[in-house]
Amino acid sequence: MSVRAETRVQPAPVTAPKVHSKLIQAQTRLAWILLAPSLLMDDLPRLRKGVIDCPTTIVHGWRDTVVPPTHSIAFARKYQATLHLLDTDHRMYDQLQTINHFFAHFLVAIDLRLGFR
Repeated sequence: MSVRAETRVQPAPVTAPKVHSKLIQAQTRLAWILLAPSLLMDDLPRLRKGVIDCPTTIVHGWRDTVVPPTHSIAFARKYQATLHLLDTDHRMYDQLQTINHFFAHFLVAIDLRLGFR
């Protein structure tokens, strides 16, 4: 005769993440990261003046046939945004590791600017 013992694992309590007080005090956008943005397409309304009021990074593909990369180039010039042009198309699937690297750098730059590190 065998005895079967059943062990039930209690789930860990879910707690809200701690929010740094500097983020609460900021009350503003910290930064934007835009992937192949269609901000200058003819059928879209124009951006309001002052809407880009924080550091902005754009990642776009040179071979994008959905949103021409010239739109991101013009946008980056106008708003003094950081621009990364990659040898890829609109979906950028083949550049996910590179985009991940850019995103990690982007987050570290925000931390440094706010004095978190």
